[in-house]
Amino acid sequence: MYSSRDGRRSGSSRYGKRDNVRRRRPYMTRTKDLYKEIKKIGEGTYGEVYYGIRKTTGEMVALKKVRQHKRAEGIPSSAIRELKIYNILSAESSYHRNIVRLYEVVADTKDAMLNMDTTFSMVFEYVSDDLTGIMDLMKNGDIHPFTLNHVRTLMEQLLSALAFLHKRNIVHRDIKCSNLLISRRGILKLADFGLALQIDPKNKRQKLHCKVITLWYRPPELFLGTPKYHSEVDMWSAGCILAEMLCCRPLFAKKTDDEMLPRIFQVCGTLSSSQSSNQVIKNFEIKKKNRYAERGHLARAYETTKMENGFDSQTESRNYPNGNI
Repeated sequence: MYSSRDGRRSGSSRYGKRDNVRRRRPYMTRTKDLYKEIKKIGEGTYGEVYYGIRKTTGEMVALKKVRQHKRAEGIPSSAIRELKIYNILSAESSYHRNIVRLYEVVADTKDAMLNMDTTFSMVFEYVSDDLTGIMDLMKNGDIHPFTLNHVRTLMEQLLSALAFLHKRNIVHRDIKCSNLLISRRGILKLADFGLALQIDPKNKRQKLHCKVITLWYRPPELFLGTPKYHSEVDMWSAGCILAEMLCCRPLFAKKTDDEMLPRIFQVCGTLSSSQSSNQVIKNFEIKKKNRYAERGHLARAYETTKMENGFDSQTESRNYPNGNI
């Protein structure tokens, strides 16, 4: 199997075959006493992340504590989504090397195994840095910017992980720099599946939430409220990250939803003559005033718009007059 630290093969399975899966234990069958928390390294929407070690082996791990604020609310939906996605991935013959592994889910105490009022922790492999922290160091001049070879290598790993997910109809829906972990050996790991969803492309009745993906990396069809999308939303986010690594700054750095769509048209080009960008922006202003009433109409108008060199939400490739992303 692969070791958690550098991705190299470190052994073989009990059946004599090599694979890169360390068998995940059933959930909530052990307690957190097996691990020692060292320090807090982050905080998410539904819990805190700690750096820790396994007491028996000294292996470094990341412990994500899942908080239950109120008994009536139960387990946060983000945690349920993440566990569901990892259940799907654990059924595969092997994990992808560019996706963070979930080792197990542990209870706080022995009594907490059957007590739904307490918190539990998800044990992940530990990766030291993320892309946001590395790029902050570049902006401060502490380290040199990425070379083209660095960008090419990181993007190849990101797209490889996305291809693995999209082949299984899993859409991450939160691709951003802080969710891309990078080891000291330069191995990229995709993390945080709290918004991920397995989408059935044949299910025409399935309506999806458009308030997903961090603002700077959200594609235009989601701003217009489309209820149907698939892997193309992740590909847009990946393109934004590619541009950010090359330019050392975000491509669409706006503070509100209302500023994003005009900025996207400004950078990436305008629509075809069948529906000018001014008309779309005018409709977008109407949508701001009556957001929910106009959402379905604008989404349908956006989907049927033919674009010479603009956005096509049904394909993963997007070509722009100012270049390709």
